[in-house]
Amino acid sequence: MSRPPFHLNDDQARVLVQRLPEITARHPVSNRDHRPFVRDFLRAVHQATGQTYSPAIYRRLLDVYAPDRRPSTTTLALEKRMLDDELGDEARAGREIEQASGEELALVIERAIENALGREGPRRGGGATTADLLAVAQRDFLQERLEETERTLDDVRAQAARLAAELQAAVAVRDSLAAQLVIANATAEKQGQRVEALTKELESNRAFAMRAVDGVRGETRAWQEKYAKSQEDLQRTKQHLEYFRQIAYQRGAAIPADLRPEAAK
Repeated sequence: MSRPPFHLNDDQARVLVQRLPEITARHPVSNRDHRPFVRDFLRAVHQATGQTYSPAIYRRLLDVYAPDRRPSTTTLALEKRMLDDELGDEARAGREIEQASGEELALVIERAIENALGREGPRRGGGATTADLLAVAQRDFLQERLEETERTLDDVRAQAARLAAELQAAVAVRDSLAAQLVIANATAEKQGQRVEALTKELESNRAFAMRAVDGVRGETRAWQEKYAKSQEDLQRTKQHLEYFRQIAYQRGAAIPADLRPEAAK
């Protein structure tokens, strides 16, 4: 599986592109010695990204940003190793400077310069005095801190702008939800009023139905009582009728044909 291609982000590429004209002007194309250009190019890449990379990555960056420069892999590896050493010394010196003050600060810087001269004398050369080197070292250190602070400030500004945009979007969402909540509350209030009216109406209908049921039950009981009394009256009437009919038969009254014994057969 092949590795994904390496590339710089927009901010890193912008920093590197801004540094390249100065580096190119300071180190014209030379087929004999690429190291001065490579040295400053690797430093510019570090200032843009805050990292160091393998010679293969530096080769890719050169192909994109300085295609006319063709240093060897050995040169890239050597300069990369020396850059790592410089960054380590700078980090240690920075920590010592942050912890030092007054005369102690000057001694720390002078010791750092002497260490750098012991390592970089053959590479950089020159006849500058210790005071000049001290001033240059202070300038380079402060320039490095300034560039680092500017990068941090740019990051903070970008983050602040992003957070401001997110806050604005969140406020818009909040306002939209608040408007929806107002509408929902108004709808819920209307529905609550409607439910209350329906509840009262249902209770009224229930009371009316209960009164109607009670009325029907009372009327039914009255008709049942009337029916029972009618049955009793009818039964007494039948008994009286039978009694008077027997008396009539005994006194010689004619018996109807349908009541005669032979009619029963």
